[in-house]
Amino acid sequence: MTGWQLMSMLMGSAILGPVFFLPTLIAISRKHPRVFLIALFNGMFAWTIIAWVALLIWATIPPKKLAGA
Repeated sequence: MTGWQLMSMLMGSAILGPVFFLPTLIAISRKHPRVFLIALFNGMFAWTIIAWVALLIWATIPPKKLAGA
């Protein structure tokens, strides 16, 4: 592996890594009550585009307020 290939792989990982975990990062920043499940499913299933999009939607939907709170 040449130095150029190694540098390209590192740059790609640095850019795509946070994009891959974007649903988890959004859930953490919004203090989502199911952040653990979102992170778990993100690590297990986000390599499928459908699951990644579903997790992204789940992370951005605001949680319902508890009745009486």
